[in-house]
Amino acid sequence: MASISNRIRLFNESYRLAWQMLTVNGEKTAPRDLPVRLSDNIRALINAGYDDADAIVAEVVRRMS
Repeated sequence: MASISNRIRLFNESYRLAWQMLTVNGEKTAPRDLPVRLSDNIRALINAGYDDADAIVAEVVRRMS
């Protein structure tokens, strides 16, 4: 299992990349529940053992699109 600092880094990197892919022009066009759904999905994948930000982003975008 990855250390807490690595899990935090992985979450932050995945969140940033997924946010860029799921929004257009930043927050102005994002659905209101996007931050919560994005966070929940990323945490679930990290807890399931994903350890690559690109793989997490691909799965999150697939699930949320």
